[in-house]
This record gives sequence, C-alpha cells and structure tokens, in this order.
Amino acid sequence: AQAGWTAAQYAKAGDQITMNIVSNEALMASPVVWIGQNSGAGVFADANKATVGQGANALNWVAVYNIPPAGGLQEEKLPHQITFKDAAGNAATLTLASPGASGSLGANKALVIDGVVPTVSNVTSTTSDGTLKIGDVAAITVTFTEAVTVTGTPQLTLETGVTDAVVNYRGVGGTDLTFNYIVAAGHNSSDLDYVSDNSLTLNGGSIKDFVGNNANLALPNPGAEGSLGFNKDIVIDNIGPSVTAVSSSTEDGAYKAGEVIVITVSLNETTIVTGTPKITLETGATDGVGVYSSGSGSTV
Repeated sequence: AQAGWTAAQYAKAGDQITMNIVSNEALMASPVVWIGQNSGAGVFADANKATVGQGANALNWVAVYNIPPAGGLQEEKLPHQITFKDAAGNAATLTLASPGASGSLGANKALVIDGVVPTVSNVTSTTSDGTLKIGDVAAITVTFTEAVTVTGTPQLTLETGVTDAVVNYRGVGGTDLTFNYIVAAGHNSSDLDYVSDNSLTLNGGSIKDFVGNNANLALPNPGAEGSLGFNKDIVIDNIGPSVTAVSSSTEDGAYKAGEVIVITVSLNETTIVTGTPKITLETGATDGVGVYSSGSGSTV
C-alpha cells in the first residue's frame, strides 16, 4: 500500500471501475475515449468506465486517446487531437497530474488490481514412498501459486484400478490443499497418481483467491513434472498373495516313520510369514501335518 492509504479496495478480473476526471469548468467531449493503465493494457471505455485487465499494484492512467466519430483508434496522443472543449469552444488542456502525484488517481484512491488467477503448481504427498494396503492413508497436497479460500467440498479423483478413488477436501484453504486418501478394498496402483489433468473438481464448492478470482483447476498431466506420480512412488496393493503351486524338493520314493519330506508352497508374490502356519496332508486314517520352517520374505 502507498503512504496515506487507509483501506485498499481490491478488484478482480471482470470487475468494473469508474474513473472521474474533474476539470475546472464544464467540458464537451467525444462520447468514447481509450484509457491506458499502468499494467500496460488499454481498454475502451464508455463515460470513462474501465474494465480490469491483468494485475497491477495500483490503477493509474498512462495516456488518453481519441476515438473519432467515424470509429477506429486515433494513434496520436491528446491534446494534438482536440477532443475536449468548453462551451465557448476553447480546447481543454488535457495534461493530467503525474501518476502518484497529488490529484492523480493513484493518490486519491487505494485501488489494487488483481486479475491473476491462482493455478496449480505442484501435486505431491507427505506420505513416505512405499506400499499401502487397505486402511492406510495417503495425504495428497495440491499446491497453488497463491493462497486460496475454499468453500464446499472440492474433490480429487485418483487412478486406483477398476474403481477410482474420489477423495474429498477438508481444510481451511491456503496455498496447499490436502486430500486424505484412505485405501479401500479393490484399489490398486503401481504408482499412485490422479486420473487426468481435470481430476480436481469443485463439486459444488469454490476455490478462489483473496479478491475472488476463480482458480484454474488444471493439474499437471499424470506422470509429468509436478504431478503426484512424478513426485512420489506410492504403490497401492490390495490383492493378497495366492498359491501358484505345491511341490516337494524331496525325491520320489517310499518313506517310513520319522523320515522328513520337504513340501514347498509357491506364491505369486513375496510373502511375509509370522507365527507357524501348517499344511494338512492326506496320509490315510490319520492325516499328517506339515509345519512351516522357512521362506518368509520370498515367494516359496
């Protein structure tokens, strides 16, 4: 804020600001003029009304141009093109107060222009890389280029196999929005990511910056730099190991009481064993029981 400002007034993209140029006597003017802004953008104005364009710290004029009745922009700066006259036909002196000086728009008003919308700059997770199972939680963070305010319950859709996970946002806003994903039955992913660049949706809510500009919700493409899959290596595994074969490393033949037969159970993925699993064998009137001895951390 500039010195002397009390409470700044903010304007977002699409807002309209009325600027009044006051002279020392009544003037007759062309009906339409072009007003430049210190953001470097010019706007056509009716009765000196300007529509906010891209961001600038404070609104001020740069130059005024004439729109002749026949149409088209007169390239020559005033006062070379006479536009304003008094009742006697005297041409007005159109020199404005210097930007920021006493009598200028910047000195008289505290108008802050913010036409820059928040955009997503990064998607990551505070959850460590590794494998998650049913019930585990992955905290996914969507970072915006500026602080945003959130209303309602925006949603983020994750690619988790046959059934995609739809995660609700719960929080108070800021630059980082967190979505807590709880792994559910049927979810699987070799590298957790969202479905597409439009996977962040408002779901009836809103995501806006301080002045009310609606955020651009486009995410980095899945797998691309800045995406969840690019930043993290989180695996979702909800499918338990299954037996692929049962065999024995003991040679074929006949065995008597007290001799040992080694039975191997092969599985489709590495398995961790706790306790003492058993396998029941068909051995006649009394079934035999094989007791687990080794193999935890392998597929056999």
